[in-house]
Amino acid sequence: MERKKVILNQIYSQIKERLVNLVYNPGQPLNEKELAEEFSTSRTPVREALLLLAAEGWVEIIPRVGIYVKPIDFRYVRQALEFQYAMDLYTAEYAVRNITDQEIAELQELAKEIQKALDDHDQKLRFDLDTKFCEKFRTFNTNEIMRENYTATREHLYRAWKYGWESIEPRFIGSAENGSMEIANALEKRDLEECRLQIQKHMLSVKDFMRELLF
Repeated sequence: MERKKVILNQIYSQIKERLVNLVYNPGQPLNEKELAEEFSTSRTPVREALLLLAAEGWVEIIPRVGIYVKPIDFRYVRQALEFQYAMDLYTAEYAVRNITDQEIAELQELAKEIQKALDDHDQKLRFDLDTKFCEKFRTFNTNEIMRENYTATREHLYRAWKYGWESIEPRFIGSAENGSMEIANALEKRDLEECRLQIQKHMLSVKDFMRELLF
């Protein structure tokens, strides 16, 4: 029984990683039999893994038709961005109170690297660094319910961001402003009001950019 659970978790994790990272593209059909052959297992754990992924909104199972990677849900993306904005405003209070000088320096260094990626029109690097900056900032949030919901939305948002960044022309990347340094500097001053103001400005920029890119 334990071995079956381990196999199921492994298949589930590997398929999900491919979905998150766009190895499987939105709308792409998935073949249960081929996946079972790839994972050297029966179709049962593959089917169970796909059912779990369907429940999480990653794939759609249409009886007697097939299994398809779900398109990016732009309504969900909008709502998830709004949730992250509210979470970041809340997180700012914890960060201002608890952040160390070393952690501020690390955020400022990331902000410099983000700006360089923008200047170099390197969308992939900019995306990866921006994700790293946000993840580091959000570690200051200790609200378990909020973090649980964030974890649930994070991977879907990651896929949407990745889809957007990888589909744009290099020249277009400059339209997304970099507010990371302003946020880091506000944290250095332990200025909660300024930090929240910069978060608001940054999120408005992100929402405008994503609207042009995806909606």
